[in-house]
Amino acid sequence: MIKKSVGFILLTCCLFYLSGCGVYSFSGAAIPKDVKTTSIIPIVSKATSAPNALERIFTEQLRNKMSVESGLSLVNRKGDYEFSGVITTYSVVPISPTDGSFATKNRITLTVEINFVNNKKPEEAWTSNFTRYVEFNTQNLSAVEEALLTDLSKQIAQDVFNKALANW
Repeated sequence: MIKKSVGFILLTCCLFYLSGCGVYSFSGAAIPKDVKTTSIIPIVSKATSAPNALERIFTEQLRNKMSVESGLSLVNRKGDYEFSGVITTYSVVPISPTDGSFATKNRITLTVEINFVNNKKPEEAWTSNFTRYVEFNTQNLSAVEEALLTDLSKQIAQDVFNKALANW
């Protein structure tokens, strides 16, 4: 009984120590202690065929990812870490044509150009393109489009998180 109690106390102390060092988190983020805030400027679309909701969906997913998994506070402007960007590509293409005029399988491709600024270390700024796609088996895109866009946005938000905060 005493060995279990001592082991539990040691484990608890180690977890508090690791969480307090300011550089490690269980999400994989490597955030210095002096970084407290992030700002995410609404992502705009320059993709000609993108649905109107895509800007909102992507911005929400990126904000959610950064605030929940990084522990940073969201501010409107001039955060310690700043993200902005543009949706550059949105396309829906058939990938499995049939004898008729419809495809049995289609692919949505989404590319977002993200600009990252580290106001604590400006030399760490970068601009990168992130692309993901998803395939779907329906002719009625409007029935599944918002769910597919949310899924793609979550995937790209994870990629942005990994590059900016996990140094992947």
